[in-house]
Amino acid sequence: NSGILYPFSRALYGRRVRYPLGPDFSASTELLGKMGRRKARSGETEDDQAVIWPGIVAALSDASVAQVHLDGRHGAQNEGLDLSTVLGHLAGSLFSDAEKHPVVWQRIRGSQPGLVLGSAGVSAASDHVDVRPMIESFHLASRNLQEVWALILPPVTLLEIKRLGRMTPEQFRIADPLWARIIYDFALAYRLRSLNRTHLLGALTPLYLGWVASYAQEIADMDTTGAEQRVEKLAKAYEDEKAYLVSRWRWPDRFNP
Repeated sequence: NSGILYPFSRALYGRRVRYPLGPDFSASTELLGKMGRRKARSGETEDDQAVIWPGIVAALSDASVAQVHLDGRHGAQNEGLDLSTVLGHLAGSLFSDAEKHPVVWQRIRGSQPGLVLGSAGVSAASDHVDVRPMIESFHLASRNLQEVWALILPPVTLLEIKRLGRMTPEQFRIADPLWARIIYDFALAYRLRSLNRTHLLGALTPLYLGWVASYAQEIADMDTTGAEQRVEKLAKAYEDEKAYLVSRWRWPDRFNP
């Protein structure tokens, strides 16, 4: 949600929906009908991951969206989940949706805050996360996946990744504009079928682990308010870099001659 789903959908469709996945929504019968018709039209094929995004449907329908802070806390479901599979399923669905609606999202600039009800509680900083295994996965991939990433990412981004691959865990940070461009490059490669989509999305996993490690270190001593402000800063970077996506979408050969 924090690194890809929220900032990507916000930048493209101009709606600040913090948790865009379906289970976090209640919807009107009218919007439910639109979501059902979208799923019926899309079908469930290998290429179309068939995840319905209520916030995106609302944006495309110009429907109102409100967000409500609740006191409930959800436990993380870890058993039986493979990160690469889950990440590929969700990111692939999001990229597939972008592929269907470029005429809409290419016209949108910035984003608009929606109605928010209630207030979020503030809790202390969480326990520190051991980021070394994630950074090691990133470093391993940076040595072994350069040829694959070269089919997806432009040379300047590959140079930045090589530089990150030489950093110690304490130094390791992925800048927000770089991360936004990486996700946009993967969305474009998904559209262009630069390589098999399953392999494409699998190549995103070690980069995502690198981002998680960078983000976890940045918010290690922040309370929940500070962490949310950090996510908002990232989302703004996605908006600022959207022109990059639009340009690459329209003229991809200019970036990869």
